[in-house]
Amino acid sequence: MPFLDHISVPSITALFSLVLFLSTPSLAVRQMTVSNKCSSSIYVAVGGKGGALTTTGGAAQPAGWKQVPGDFSFNVPDGWNNGRIWARTGCTLNGDTLDCVIGGCSGNTVNCSGTEYGKPGATLAEFTIDVNSMDSYDISIVDGYNLPMEITSSDSSCAKGSCGTETDILTQCDPSLVYPKNSDRIYSCNSACGNLVQFQDGTGGSLISADVNNSPVCCVRNGVAVHHVNCPNTYIPFYQTMKKMCHNAYVYSDDDMYEDAVFTCSSTGKPSYTITFCPNGDGVGLDPPSSSSAVSQDSTPGDNSGNLLNGPAAVSIWTAATGTLIENGVGATATNAAHSQMNTGVASSVAVTAATSVTGAQVMSASARSKAITSSAVAAVNSSQSSSNRHTHNGGVAAIELATTSAPAMIRSAAPKELDESTTTYTSNGNVYVKVVVVETKLVHGRDMKCRRGKRWVGEREVAC
Repeated sequence: MPFLDHISVPSITALFSLVLFLSTPSLAVRQMTVSNKCSSSIYVAVGGKGGALTTTGGAAQPAGWKQVPGDFSFNVPDGWNNGRIWARTGCTLNGDTLDCVIGGCSGNTVNCSGTEYGKPGATLAEFTIDVNSMDSYDISIVDGYNLPMEITSSDSSCAKGSCGTETDILTQCDPSLVYPKNSDRIYSCNSACGNLVQFQDGTGGSLISADVNNSPVCCVRNGVAVHHVNCPNTYIPFYQTMKKMCHNAYVYSDDDMYEDAVFTCSSTGKPSYTITFCPNGDGVGLDPPSSSSAVSQDSTPGDNSGNLLNGPAAVSIWTAATGTLIENGVGATATNAAHSQMNTGVASSVAVTAATSVTGAQVMSASARSKAITSSAVAAVNSSQSSSNRHTHNGGVAAIELATTSAPAMIRSAAPKELDESTTTYTSNGNVYVKVVVVETKLVHGRDMKCRRGKRWVGEREVAC
């Protein structure tokens, strides 16, 4: 008698169902853990392609949630690609509506679609899982930086990605990179492409506005992304400054042409990954500082060293750039530095930033040759201005006088204007005055001041070193 002749139909159905279940491989997944080491809750968001998120127990997992300090794990499928994990900041929750300045999801809800990406400005953890038996991952600030981040793998042989863990970038953001633009707070420090800032002379000179569809800072020409080799870091303003604070991450879109931007890990052992926000404690982005605290930075680009494609430092496709001069927040460069003995008795290194007049006319380009600045170049205090100690020090106005031969015709005034937080330049009797950055490294009244840095030459200097 055949084996199955004496078995009922329901029993046969159950038997075949069991065989089918046992012979069907389960969908491979990879565990991701978000570790919130910030001092307060954050709104986490996830977006990507290649499958839906699940809980560690296999149920459906929302792609956005509020996370208190601590760890939370979920799974992504093998083959998950173009994946992003980020924290939304500057958020206000009103009923079911979550309105975030940085990283907000479409629909302004706590949950996100899981397939879309958020508003610009957030530090991003990016993943592509199990492609050609490899995982790739990186931290990107191409769209901006809002919180310190670190990525680690359960496979100890795989590299760690990090950004802002030694110096929170929001505390050292150049005014020209503050995002959103014209905001009263520094919610994010953007990339040169994100804020559309480029060099006037391609790889140097003053900072001017950029066209997102035709600029080397975005690696796009005539609306089309160029080949990596045509977008070296020599065209990227602030590259060296940002890379020092974010040395194991993407600073611009083609930064993977150099080492320590993107990392790979064998997928054979199915490693898990941990994304840590504020790995060393609090992140400034949870309570964004005032935009007036932005600090002028060295805008020096990269030097193309370590180019993995052996590409050139200068590329012929980038013709002379056009754009509007950036009036506020031009970063000081080494070519601007001039040394002088000021009449305060302090040996100082004075970096004169490129600046504009109130009419927008350029006063001094960032690539202009340094002018000798001596104590005789410090203007005398006008009696009408001497009542404000905030703007004077030892009989000197809070500005350095430059020869007017380097400047176009300016607006004239009978007396110097008072310098306030918004003043970049002023003129008096044909003389042009600009803000300066003063770095003191020598003795002041017998005391070793080490590194003291001020935004301008004033009586009470802010410490920003």
